[in-house]
Amino acid sequence: EAKLDLFESSLIRVGQRLGDPSEIRAMELEITGDSIDLITDSPDQDAEYDADSGRLLLKVGAEHGKRIPVTPEERAKSLEETSAYPTSDPQIIALVKRAIGSATRPKARIKRLVEFVDQFIIDDIGNEPLTVNDIIDTQRGDCTEHSQLFVTMARAAGIPAREVSGFIYGEAVDASFGGHAWCEIEVDGYWHSVDPTWGETMINATHIRISGDRPSTGEMDLYLGGLEFRVLSIRGRNGEVRQLEPRRRAR
Repeated sequence: EAKLDLFESSLIRVGQRLGDPSEIRAMELEITGDSIDLITDSPDQDAEYDADSGRLLLKVGAEHGKRIPVTPEERAKSLEETSAYPTSDPQIIALVKRAIGSATRPKARIKRLVEFVDQFIIDDIGNEPLTVNDIIDTQRGDCTEHSQLFVTMARAAGIPAREVSGFIYGEAVDASFGGHAWCEIEVDGYWHSVDPTWGETMINATHIRISGDRPSTGEMDLYLGGLEFRVLSIRGRNGEVRQLEPRRRAR
């Protein structure tokens, strides 16, 4: 219940339903509130801050994202074995072999890992943080457990990977954006986003990235009512664009 209460308190409600997020390919919105400077460019979003109005214009979707190269330092860190990511654990090694199978091409291996984690973990919001071994034993968890297991398996397979966090749109509780975790992996020298909770190797355009890794104390303010979203337009899979609200003029 504690984790569910935190999720409920982090919801950012919007005035209209956007529909199935998996069908949304591009989105434009205005964001206001404290610490919006923490929302920056990413592989799937373009952030433009207007100092005069104090608003952030955010364009989300692969077509708006930036090509962000993986630095040598990031690559090394994103392959590290840690207590959170026990890459040499026999259970992990066995799962990686089971997930990847005979796939040898990088994108095929990534796709199999994403699909495996999506299907392996039953969606369940729990109270206590789980270790990777707990996740494997229970096969239950929410987006944090999906992301943690995926990163561990990807690193064990030699693929640089890291967890990222932010918001994603849903309609389970009103029409709102709620806190979410997903992953970034290296593809051809650049960061690329995947979402093992949703089984997406190309994430839908309602993911709003706030940070890499788990949120810091300062970033938690953004998850606890510090932001307001105005969705201006969305584009669906069929290419149709829906204009929802006009863009405000800078003062």
